[in-house]
Amino acid sequence: AIPGAGGQPAPAPQPGGTTHVVRPGENLFRIALRYNLNYLYLAQYNGISNPAKIRVGQVLRIPPR
Repeated sequence: AIPGAGGQPAPAPQPGGTTHVVRPGENLFRIALRYNLNYLYLAQYNGISNPAKIRVGQVLRIPPR
């Protein structure tokens, strides 16, 4: 954990889990909808402190169901 980073630490990656590579025009809200998730949960799961700031090419871990 990084002191002062706030929030919970991201969970360890699950073996065989799904990933999603961010494409131009995508945002965390739309990606979360695609996987039937809450975008805040998806942000927390990936250790993203600001859900509005994701980058093209960024690899997001999708939590197992």
